[in-house]
Amino acid sequence: MKGKYKGCLVAASGQDGNMQIYSLALGVVEVENDAGWVWFFKNLSKFVSDEEDLAFVSDRHASIYSALAKVYPLAHHAACAVHLFRNVKHKFSCGGLANLVSKAGRAYTIGDFRYWWRQIEETKPECAEYLLDIGLPHWALSHFTSNRYNMMSSNISESLNAAMKKAVEYPIVSMVEFIRAMLMRWFWCRRTLAGKTRSRCTPEIEDLLIDHLKESLNCAVLGATDWIYQVNDAIGCEFTVDMEKRTSTCRVFDVLMLPCCHALAVTRVRNIDPYSLISVCYFVGPCREKYKGVLMPRSNEKDCDIPEEVTEVPVNPPRTRRPGGRPKKKGYHHRERFIM
Repeated sequence: MKGKYKGCLVAASGQDGNMQIYSLALGVVEVENDAGWVWFFKNLSKFVSDEEDLAFVSDRHASIYSALAKVYPLAHHAACAVHLFRNVKHKFSCGGLANLVSKAGRAYTIGDFRYWWRQIEETKPECAEYLLDIGLPHWALSHFTSNRYNMMSSNISESLNAAMKKAVEYPIVSMVEFIRAMLMRWFWCRRTLAGKTRSRCTPEIEDLLIDHLKESLNCAVLGATDWIYQVNDAIGCEFTVDMEKRTSTCRVFDVLMLPCCHALAVTRVRNIDPYSLISVCYFVGPCREKYKGVLMPRSNEKDCDIPEEVTEVPVNPPRTRRPGGRPKKKGYHHRERFIM
C-alpha cells in the first residue's frame, strides 16, 4: 500500500468456469511476514477447507510457504511458473534457457518433460541442479500430484493487482470501498452474461471445445475394448483413451477435466455426447450459481448502528513514519486539467 499509512494488501483468488478471476478473500496486514499470512489463511480456512484436492499457486515467498504448512497441511502447493522463469533468466545468463524451462514446466506428459529436461541439462547443468533442489512436483505440471487444471502461474493475482493499482494509494477505508464497488460491478456483469448464455458450457469452454473438435477430425480411432481406444493423430503419434475413467495418455483430458481431441475422436465412433465428459464446473448453471450472491451498495453511515462486537474491540492506530523532505507529487501540464 502506497498511502500515508503503510501496510500490505494480501489476496486469494481462483478461477471460475469461464476462466475469469474469482476473488475469494482480501485482507490488510502490517507487513508480509509469517504472522500476517497465518492470520490471512486462518480466515480463509473458514470457508475454503483444507483438503488434498486443494492446490495453491504462489510466488516463492518464504512466509507463504511457512503459513501454508501450518494452516493448510493437506493442500498442495505449486510455484508460479512465471516467477520461476524470471528467476532462471536472472540467475543464469543463457539465451533461450527460460524458454526451455517454460516448455518443461508446462509439459503434460513425462515423456515430453524428459525431452525438454535433457535440453536444459545440456544447455546449463547448474540450472538443472537449481530446479531439482526446488523439487520437480513443485513446478512441473507433469509431476504435480493434485488437480492444477490450467493454473500454471499466479497471473490471476497479478491481474487483480493491476485492477486495484489505483486503490492501493487510497486510505484503507477508501481502498476497501473501491474494491467492494469493483467486485459488485464484476458480479453484476458476469451474472448478466451467464443469464444470456444459451450454450451448455461457458463461452470460453465452448471455444476451447471447438478447437479440440477441429483437431480431432484428423485422428484415426482403433478399438481395444468397449471403453479403451487407440487414437492416432495427424503426425503419427499414438494415444490411449479410456472413456470409462475419462483419461488419455496425452493427459490433457486428465488435467483439464475437459475432453481432448483424442477423446472427441472416440465420441464420434461411439456416438457419445461430448458434454457428458466435461466436468460440471464448466457448465453455465454452476457458473451462474457462483454469482447469484449480490454485493449491495454501501449504506449511509448516519443510518447504520455499529454492532457492539465491533465497538468493543480495541483498535490501535496504524503505524506510520513520515519520510524526511517535502512529499513528492507528480506534475501535470495545465492543459491536461481540462476535458475537451
